[in-house]
This record gives sequence, structure tokens and C-alpha cells, in this order.
Amino acid sequence: MTGWMRRLGSGQLAACCPREENTFTFDPQGAEAQVGEVVVIAEGKRVVVLDGEGPWQLAPGFLAIPTPGHTEGHCVLLYQERFLFTGDHLDWDRDARQLSASEDYCWYSWPQQAESMERLAAYRFEWVLPGHGQRVHLPATETRQQIGRLAESMRERSQV
Repeated sequence: MTGWMRRLGSGQLAACCPREENTFTFDPQGAEAQVGEVVVIAEGKRVVVLDGEGPWQLAPGFLAIPTPGHTEGHCVLLYQERFLFTGDHLDWDRDARQLSASEDYCWYSWPQQAESMERLAAYRFEWVLPGHGQRVHLPATETRQQIGRLAESMRERSQV
């Protein structure tokens, strides 16, 4: 299994936690893949298709949440409302002692990443587990407050 892919409005599939080159045109002989269906695309890579706006229940306790910004198809994975696997969307800045996002590693849209961050505040979690950077465990109420402050800061930076 390569991972999860989101179907974009263009009909392309984009990896949820990808490098930019991991976008493929989806056309398995004109068949429509169902949400959660495993399909084979480009060079035998196997992926699970996530269609629509999300979030998507992948299995009991596993929720894929769309967070475009870092990349167009980016998603985070929430496990049991406790552990948030964030890829490059969110991490912990140990010097500033706060949750952080990096515009330097935003390959698609910083304003969209700010919107995604704001929506993420609606979810409960205690652990932030990034693909790169520092992980952190915080009380869920503090996590929600920090996400809100971070989203506001990101919006302000995108308007400058």
C-alpha cells in the first residue's frame, strides 16, 4: 500500500502526505473508484481513494481530515481523538514552546493552510505527531487554544 489519495476537482489523485511529484491522473479504464476502495495507479502503486470533502472514517477510530495548504491533497490522520499524525502541516516549536507551521515548507497555498489549521481546531487531540520536526503531548484544551492562535497568526501573515 502506498497511502491515501484525494481526488481533486480536476479528476487527478493527489497523495495526502506527498511530495509534489506524487500526483497522478486517475483513469482505470473509466471505472469510478469508491471511497475507501484500493486502486492501482501509476507503476503499480496501490492507494486508498478519498473522495469528496471529507473527513473520512478509514477504520474504527481512524479519521482522515483534509488539510490542504502544505500540498493540494494534504490530509492529517486522527486516531481515537488523541493522536494527530500531521505530516508537514503542523509541528512543535521547542524554542518558542508552541505549535507551529512553516511557510518555507508550504508547497501549495499558505492562505489555504491557515484555513485548514482553523478547521483543525474543531477536533480533539492531545498528541501532535509530525512527519518532520518535534512531537508534543498537550492537554486537549491547550492544543485547541494553540491551534486557534496559530491559525490567526497564519492568516495575518498571509495578508501582509
